[in-house]
Amino acid sequence: MFRSILIFVALSVLVTSNAAGEMRYRDPNNICVHAYAIRDDVPVYSDKTEESEIKTLLSKDTFMQLCKMDPSGWSRISISDSNGMQLYYGWVLSSELSRMASHFDENKILLKEAEIHIDFEENLEAFEILKTLANKNYARAQYELALMYVEGYEGIPVDQKEGIKWAIKAANNGLVRAMGSLMYGYETDLDEVEGWQVPTFQTGKDLKLYVYWANKAAEMGDSFYQYELATHYENGELGFEKNSSKALELYKASAEQNYFDSQVRLAETYYFGEITLNNYEEAMKWYKMLAERPRGGSWDKNTDIVRANHMVGRSYDKLGDFQEAIKWYKKAIEKATIWADIRRSSNSTWNTGIYQLEGWIKDSTKAIADIYHFDLKNDNQSFKWYLKGGYLGDVSSKYSVGNAFALGRGTLIDYDKAINWWVSAAKDDHSSSQFNLGWAYANVSAIKDLSKAKYWVQKTYDNPNSTEDTLENAKNIWETHNLWQEKDIESDDAETSTQSISERTGTGFRVDKSGSILTNNHVIENCSTIQVEGNIVELVSTDVNNDLALLKGEPSKFIAYFRSGKGIRLGEDITITGYPLRGVLGDGLNAITGTVSSLSGLSNNTTQFQVSAPVNSGNSGGPVFDSSGNIVGVVVSKINQDKAKEVLGEEVSGASFAIKSSIVRDFLDVSNVDYDVAKSDNELSNADIVDKAKNFTVLVECFIK
Repeated sequence: MFRSILIFVALSVLVTSNAAGEMRYRDPNNICVHAYAIRDDVPVYSDKTEESEIKTLLSKDTFMQLCKMDPSGWSRISISDSNGMQLYYGWVLSSELSRMASHFDENKILLKEAEIHIDFEENLEAFEILKTLANKNYARAQYELALMYVEGYEGIPVDQKEGIKWAIKAANNGLVRAMGSLMYGYETDLDEVEGWQVPTFQTGKDLKLYVYWANKAAEMGDSFYQYELATHYENGELGFEKNSSKALELYKASAEQNYFDSQVRLAETYYFGEITLNNYEEAMKWYKMLAERPRGGSWDKNTDIVRANHMVGRSYDKLGDFQEAIKWYKKAIEKATIWADIRRSSNSTWNTGIYQLEGWIKDSTKAIADIYHFDLKNDNQSFKWYLKGGYLGDVSSKYSVGNAFALGRGTLIDYDKAINWWVSAAKDDHSSSQFNLGWAYANVSAIKDLSKAKYWVQKTYDNPNSTEDTLENAKNIWETHNLWQEKDIESDDAETSTQSISERTGTGFRVDKSGSILTNNHVIENCSTIQVEGNIVELVSTDVNNDLALLKGEPSKFIAYFRSGKGIRLGEDITITGYPLRGVLGDGLNAITGTVSSLSGLSNNTTQFQVSAPVNSGNSGGPVFDSSGNIVGVVVSKINQDKAKEVLGEEVSGASFAIKSSIVRDFLDVSNVDYDVAKSDNELSNADIVDKAKNFTVLVECFIK
């Protein structure tokens, strides 16, 4: 097995200090010291000024060799393979080696030698070392010896009884890992238990012993086993009597050690009152700990962190601090947007994490709108946020936008638009929207249509989600207007509106005169209907890996030209056109400018490049122009650069990304699109570029049944 190395000094080195404070070694002679390896890469010095990492493929003999110390204050390290070929020659600070030497433990050195023997399948040598250490009552060696017995290492006969004996000794010597392994062995009668912490201990099912070792592991202060034990006390399972106070105590002990799952469970139980009484202040304390974590190691943890930001907002909301609530809801939106964009940029086909993050964006957006509407009584702000939620596809927000247009709250009264939004929500079985449609068609003279009123009142009656009050009001409309006398109509007639409401919007641009339109795949993914400028278009082909899609619309004489010849250059000026945040930033074409800030995308993705222009949701699929107005890329994703450091723990400047035109042209070639190219010889003003672009840059709308 090959791995990177860390040089540890395996004998003590005495140091003194002279008058100038310079560290000197008492032994003026070179000292041979034993070196061994660990799994993690660590920095060493290749010269006296520059830090680097050793990442050399090493043989087993190399791990076991001697290195020489230089009394000058630096250690000169020479590493050779088994054939004598030098693999590394360089310097390490002697003071660092001295620090390492101060932690010298002969048992640890011998244990590491055993592990190296195992790595190189020299199991008998490892077995002898472990047995010697185990007989000295060294717990870690006892546990490793137990694993050799129960897992059947080559050359070592399987002996479950002997393995269990050594595991029990290790556990009694305080090794938590051994306790955990025994726990799971006594929990099940299966031959094998899945899980990184569970070797195959065939003890036989014995829940009394499971309870015993589970308690012992938790008593050692291990956060993972405290959490495990807490869940058993909470649910009264696996031999544990239900004990809410004990469960709460263990969750707290684990959470205080920063164990993620315990913090989640503790926050939840305080907020919802599941183990103890509701306590929004205490819930907020734990949600904040989760919310302020950096990006997690899994997408499940990332969504939990976003949810925690949202729940901090909800806690403040419950406590009546609405401005703080809005602040935290916005944080949830920002983090979810960043991480969803990262997920899209990873070219992964797994979208569950994206959908979950998008869900929290919707929920937080609606929560802000509700605060402005119900608590702060700010119609302009509530309309803005309900509209944003509606365009994101939130059904309840669509209903509220319809109400705003019907009542003139934060906008002008417009019953046609109200009908459009209610119909969009009603198609998702939103009972209040169905009722509002029935009421409007029955009572508003400008749009009165009793047959449509009958249709929607019937829909309200048939909806299992309708409340008693809604049903009573629907009954009044039915009887007041004698709707039973009206003719029945088809759903298509009832649901016809003057303006469609899209579930998702993006940008595209025309690439040939026959009607071919290019956009991102994620803009049109899972759409039942796609519209460009209000007209239904056909999906021709997609490239999921590169996030591209080709649509077919009406022919047009206005098309984009791709740049021929030279590729993009670092630092060159670019212009982007598109339809970002439609309904919030306005319905018309938007233009932004910037520069090429990197020739690769996220995680060094060479199919993309990075621009400094601040793109927003809805820019996806839009064209990126050079200074001559020719296409050099297609917008694909963005990261909020103001929040990226907070979320990711590192600087991410100008983090908006575009697909390189070479990748786009390859896709068009495969799709048999006869696009045009042009040389970029003459510079144009930004205004001139936008004047050209507005003729072929188009709004792409996605409708989902």
